[in-house]
Amino acid sequence: MSTRAIKISALVAGGIVLSVVLFVCSLQWGPGVHYDSIYYMNGADNISAGKGYTASFTGEHAKKITTFPPLTSYVLSIFENLGNLKYAVVNSLFFYIFFITSYFTIKKFAKGKDTYLVIALFAACISPPVLDAFSWIQSEVVFLPAVFLSIYGLSKYCSKVKSRDLIWSGAFMGLALMTRYAGAIVALSVTPSILLAGKTTIGRRIKNAVVFLALSFLPLAMYFIWHGRGKNPASTRPFDFKAIGAEKLMQLVYMLDGSFIPGSDRFRVFAGQEYVILFAIIMVLLVLFVSRRKELALARQTESGLLPYFLVVFVYPLLLLILMATMDSTLVLDMRLLSVSIISLYVVLFYLSKKYVDKKMFKSLAMLLVLIFVIHYDGFMYYFYNNGRGDVFENI
Repeated sequence: MSTRAIKISALVAGGIVLSVVLFVCSLQWGPGVHYDSIYYMNGADNISAGKGYTASFTGEHAKKITTFPPLTSYVLSIFENLGNLKYAVVNSLFFYIFFITSYFTIKKFAKGKDTYLVIALFAACISPPVLDAFSWIQSEVVFLPAVFLSIYGLSKYCSKVKSRDLIWSGAFMGLALMTRYAGAIVALSVTPSILLAGKTTIGRRIKNAVVFLALSFLPLAMYFIWHGRGKNPASTRPFDFKAIGAEKLMQLVYMLDGSFIPGSDRFRVFAGQEYVILFAIIMVLLVLFVSRRKELALARQTESGLLPYFLVVFVYPLLLLILMATMDSTLVLDMRLLSVSIISLYVVLFYLSKKYVDKKMFKSLAMLLVLIFVIHYDGFMYYFYNNGRGDVFENI
C-alpha cells in the first residue's frame, strides 16, 4: 500500500472513530434538548407527516415556523424512519463531514507537515465549541459543516481567484443561512476578503462580492417569500433597542477564554476573573507578536487564504455587538453563537504559530493544548454517556 493510501486510510479511520465515540455516547440519553431543539424536532416530524415546516403543540393547530430556518428540520426528516435514533445518527454523520472539512482547511496551511496536520486536526475536532455543537439537537450540527465548507472555498478563492471556488463557496453559505440566521452575519463578515484578494480591478472585485452575497442570500430570500404568505407563525423573535452592557462584553471574553482553557460547573479550572486576566494576556501577546513580524503580509498567497478566517475572528463578533446594540439585545454571546469565530481563531493561531514560532516551542505548546482538550474531552464524553447533555457543561 502506498504512503498516500495509508494516509487517506488513517484519515478516514480517525474520523470514523471520533464519530462512533460521539454516536455511542449519544445512545444512552440522546443528544441534549433545549428550547430551540423542540422546534427542529417538531418541524421534522410534521415534514414527514406531510404538514410542511410547521410546529404543532398540544391543543394547537399546525403553524409555520418563522423563528428558525428550515434546513435542520428537513435534514432530520430524511432519517425519520430511524425514530429517536435519528438525532444521534445525524449528529455523528455531520460531525464526520466537519472532520473532513477541518482536514482540508488545516492541510491548506500545514504545507505538507504531517505532524502539524495531525495535531491541529485532532485538537480542532475535540475542542470545546465542537463538542458543544454536536452534543445537542440544534442547527449548529448542519450549520458548522456548511459554513466552514463555504469559508474554505472562499479561502481558496482568495489564494487563486478562481470563479468556481467563489460559486461553490456562496452555495454552501446559502445552505448555512438556511440553518441559522446568524449565517447572514458570517456572510457579511467574510465578504471584504473578496474585495481585498487578488490583483483584479476594483470593479471586478465588487462584482464578485455581489455574486457571493447573491448566492448566499438567495435561498433565504426565497424562504422569506414562501413563509411570508402564511399566517399565524409558530413563534416570533423579539426585537428591541437597548445599548449593550458590560456583562455582554464579559460573555464574549469568557467564551473566548473557555475555548482554550475549558471548564464546567463540575470541572472548573479558573473562575471568571482569572479568565479575564488570561484573555488579556493572550491578546497582548498576540498583538505584540504580530506587530513584530514585518514579513507578515496578506498580499502573499497563503496569507490571502487566511483572510476569511481572520475576518470571522474579529468582524463577526463586532457585527454581533452592533446587532445587539441596535436591534436585538436578547442575543446571548454563548459558545453556540461564537463557535464560528472560535474555530476560525484556532485556524489563525495555528498558522501564525507554525510559521513564526520556533518549531520545538510550537510542538510543545500544541501538545499542551491537545492534552488540555483530551482531558476535557474524556470528562465530557464520560458525563455525556452516563448522564446525557444536562446542564453541567452549559458554560464550557
